[in-house]
Amino acid sequence: MIETFKRFRLQQKGLSCGKKRREREMGQCREFLCTSPIVMGLLLGLAGLFFGWLVLWRPALGAPHVDEPLRAVVVMGLLFFGAVLQFSLSQPASFQQNSRLLLVFLLLGLHLAVMKLVVVLVDTSFLAGHYQLLLMPHALAPLALTLLLGRGHGIFATIFIALWGCLILPESSMLSWLVSSLSTGLVAVAAGRNARRRQHVLRAGLLVGLTAFALSGLLGHFSSLADFRWMSAASWKGLMGEAAFEVGLSLVTAMVVTSLLPLLESAFRVTTAGSWIEMGDLNHPLLRRMTIEAPGTYHHSLMVANLAEAAAEAIGADGLRTRVCSYFHDIGKLKNPEYFIENQAHDENPHDAMTPSMSALVVISHVKDGVDLALRHNLNPEIIDVIEQHHGTSLARFFYQRAMAKRDQLRALADEDKAHETDVPEVEESTFRYPGPLPQTRESAVISLADAVESASRSLEKPTPARIEQLVTEIVESRMLEGQLDECPLTLADLGAVRESFTATLRSMLHKRVSYTKTEGSGGSEEKAKPGGTPRPAGGRPTRFEVIRGGGSAA
Repeated sequence: MIETFKRFRLQQKGLSCGKKRREREMGQCREFLCTSPIVMGLLLGLAGLFFGWLVLWRPALGAPHVDEPLRAVVVMGLLFFGAVLQFSLSQPASFQQNSRLLLVFLLLGLHLAVMKLVVVLVDTSFLAGHYQLLLMPHALAPLALTLLLGRGHGIFATIFIALWGCLILPESSMLSWLVSSLSTGLVAVAAGRNARRRQHVLRAGLLVGLTAFALSGLLGHFSSLADFRWMSAASWKGLMGEAAFEVGLSLVTAMVVTSLLPLLESAFRVTTAGSWIEMGDLNHPLLRRMTIEAPGTYHHSLMVANLAEAAAEAIGADGLRTRVCSYFHDIGKLKNPEYFIENQAHDENPHDAMTPSMSALVVISHVKDGVDLALRHNLNPEIIDVIEQHHGTSLARFFYQRAMAKRDQLRALADEDKAHETDVPEVEESTFRYPGPLPQTRESAVISLADAVESASRSLEKPTPARIEQLVTEIVESRMLEGQLDECPLTLADLGAVRESFTATLRSMLHKRVSYTKTEGSGGSEEKAKPGGTPRPAGGRPTRFEVIRGGGSAA
């Protein structure tokens, strides 16, 4: 309310437009729910009680499922405590976010609840006991968590489901379930790790089904194997029917996971590879605006995306996420595109008529303008993070040096009594620094480095391999020495791999082209090229290559 009143008073004086820049704000209630240890303890307590209830309760008989409930409670408590401890150590970032914690244990609870339902149905129906393993939802939680949160979460789900499932199933099936669950879960994690499309998820379900089929045959879960005869059509028919049932159930599980992904992504603000592919569509309104209003920035963003994706894949980071975030990292330049050199078609530079501090203010503001545009178009929060972090707290060095030179010039005039002492401006370095924050993730740091490298590479007159390597090395080392990479998890080995990737990509991007020479002929002018070129007929119109190279326009 006070801020609104102040803004109104400034507007009355003509010092404010009355509009407030969009900012990312988290309400107190939401912040409490996301980070409070009390909420975390409540979630873990409810999860432990629910998992324990699945083990102890058997509705068919109205009695505990185990003979020694006290001993079972102790075992479950130790197992659950060990699982929570292991999760906190292996995935500390997710453990500290209550929303991620809720997502993980919600999917684990769904998987175990389906298992309990299968056990109850088999116990209360005419189905044989071996159907308890054939009907189990193989790799439901491991596959879903791998797609949503990554390989580490999928492996955690695989181990937890395998161990906790042993308490739900009868004692005679524990060993078979342990082997089958661990195997199918790990196959789901390996197959779903790089899944980018729906058919990739279905392929993962197929592989899980084939693995379950092979293990069921080895462990003797198929009833048709008991009296199997090689020459009997009935034996083959029964075996194929049970095998098809096993594979089909895994495919249904994969389809269920595919259907749940959009809902879970929206509810828990998680982004999968499929969503990144959708967001990487170059027909997005902001990217289409850039092609018209800021074509130089658009081309720069594409080049940064190529550099950053290759480098991210070289260090094992998310290359797809890096590419998409690179597309949008400079959308703030859409507000004042003519103030950035890549969009200046002529020699006129608006900064020539501005003070260095004002020029720096306009250039630095493209970060906040980008956040404002991203919020207006509901871009992914991870993209907004990259927009905020891709310059870190680095210095707008060109304008800072101009300000220092102007200050020194005026100070020299003041010493000669040709200018007044008050005319000498105070140059504060903080005025010429980006607001930050520093890059927090490996992907954001790689984009930050790629942005600086691509911009600097445009100044290379003769981009030889040695000069390219020297340029990349100087930029990476200077960013590291300035402390711009202090808050991201990049190691020195990662920086070496990033440097090599940048160098290799720039060599292919800045390769030497064939030079063309023009000679005069008797019948008019014709274009004679070196080997590989195509001559232009005498008297013909200029080729498209000539128009672009000469900076003119075709008639």
